[in-house]
Amino acid sequence: ESGTPGYLYIESGFGVGPSIALADYNHTVYKYNADTLALVSSSTFVSGADNKSLDIARDGSGNLYVVGKSSQAGNTLGTIVKYDSGLNFISSATIGTQIGVNLHGFGAIAIDTTTNQVYATGADAIYRLTSSLEQIASMNYGAYGLVVQNSSNVYTANGDFNNWHIRRLNAN
Repeated sequence: ESGTPGYLYIESGFGVGPSIALADYNHTVYKYNADTLALVSSSTFVSGADNKSLDIARDGSGNLYVVGKSSQAGNTLGTIVKYDSGLNFISSATIGTQIGVNLHGFGAIAIDTTTNQVYATGADAIYRLTSSLEQIASMNYGAYGLVVQNSSNVYTANGDFNNWHIRRLNAN
């Protein structure tokens, strides 16, 4: 994800442990100088669960949002972590089965730059949140890709190896 001029931000759910099978995973964001590709800084969010980062987005103020999966006690939940452009932690939210489905984590995130609302989706649901990560709305329709356009249209992509579908949802 391109960030403030001159920087690139990359998310990664890396594993730390004696082997891949025993690794603990955490949400990590890296900030690189775009010209030299030198690492400037990084930040890791440790929640005591097995976390995997899967997507990153930036809002109009330069804040970064990292989404992924958080596995706790056999349940896979969606996690969003918010940082400022210096990779200082601002807040986080974990969302599970509030709408009657097992979320299986978040795989995509998009920011509506007109309203600063956050859209996150997993295999089973789409959530709309405030920039403070408070839930506004949700629906039982999951997707693997997500784009928000001019505060009213949300485009999603989902499917399997043979059939992919693009849908436009009205966010209002």
